Amino acid sequence: MKLPVYVTKQEVGRVCKALGIRGGLTMRIFGISERYGFRECTYLGLVPGGSQWDKVSGSELVGILAHAADYREKLRPKEKEELAEI
Repeated sequence: MKLPVYVTKQEVGRVCKALGIRGGLTMRIFGISERYGFRECTYLGLVPGGSQWDKVSGSELVGILAHAADYREKLRPKEKEELAEI
């Protein structure tokens, strides 16, 4: 069985869970899923808009990960200071 070698924008929605984004009402009620994670990441500007089933190119994936890293640094400056002390 051959697995697909591409990632969809919906699968990139897992970034929400990695960043600890709580999301809106739907995510809080039903939990973090790829679908609502994608929607929340699109709302926050971490993932470019489009259909959740669109394939993500390599350059788009690098951009998404860069946006996620920037978001994490802005969100948690205190953690960065704590790591510097160790």
